[in-house]
Amino acid sequence: MKAKSIAGLLGCCLAAAGVANAAGAPPPDLAVARKALAKAIAAHDLKEVAGLSHFPLVISEFQMPPTLPQQKFLTDKARFTDIFADGQTVDCIRDSAPDFALDPKNFGADSWSIDCNGYDYYFAKRDGGWRLIGFANINE
Repeated sequence: MKAKSIAGLLGCCLAAAGVANAAGAPPPDLAVARKALAKAIAAHDLKEVAGLSHFPLVISEFQMPPTLPQQKFLTDKARFTDIFADGQTVDCIRDSAPDFALDPKNFGADSWSIDCNGYDYYFAKRDGGWRLIGFANINE
């Protein structure tokens, strides 16, 4: 699937969920959610990471399907390693300042993103809280 169609899929999902364009500083509760996610990643706790994520995750990575269902995430430890660089992105997810993606033509539009050396993580409000909703590996 091409990047434009993946961006459209993510944008459509975000629009359907009522995500509004944000301006200014990231919401404080997003930082709390990112810290919880980073802690779960560091512990390699796939169930906790899944609980802090919204499935299917939208994925933009070379030769990978455009979405990742929860069951596949929980049973395929290689996917965990692929997405989180075997835990090497923990500090970045926890501490880096997120940017809000406004351009509807780009992957991750209308979500907060964190760039961890080409591993990009996308967050939006889902299921009553902030969740990881997508991942892009722009290094490939």
